[in-house]
Amino acid sequence: MDSMTAMELQENSFIDLRTLITNCNLIRLQLLDGSSRELTAPTLGRDFVAGNLEDEKTLGVFRRSILRSVQFETQNSVATGALEYTRKAIGEILVSRQIPALAQVSYLEPRDHPQQLRIVEISRGFLFTDFLQNPAIPIAALGSIELRV
Repeated sequence: MDSMTAMELQENSFIDLRTLITNCNLIRLQLLDGSSRELTAPTLGRDFVAGNLEDEKTLGVFRRSILRSVQFETQNSVATGALEYTRKAIGEILVSRQIPALAQVSYLEPRDHPQQLRIVEISRGFLFTDFLQNPAIPIAALGSIELRV
């Protein structure tokens, strides 16, 4: 009986995962809070996953630290681009969208409900809002951002 070493198992799994991620055009996320989301035209960053949410009008950005699991899928019925990789920071991804914009943000620290706000500027790692209680929110404090077009 031939047995596989741990190294052989790792080599086999890496080959399969690379192929799966390369052909991916849809990502299904399971968040730590129990909710789930789908992203089309996904982008994989250093510490986040981003893409168009189910309504195709909202950019969703989710830090990896708030994810329970991720499924990389290839859907022929979904006419979007394949998974892209980026070295950009979250702020750089958000700046590419039209501002001012409505957003829903969730903090890394647990809160009761996501916060709805209007982003008027993004600069130097902060979201500037017209919300009097939180005029500037550090992007590093956020677990997820949903930016509407």
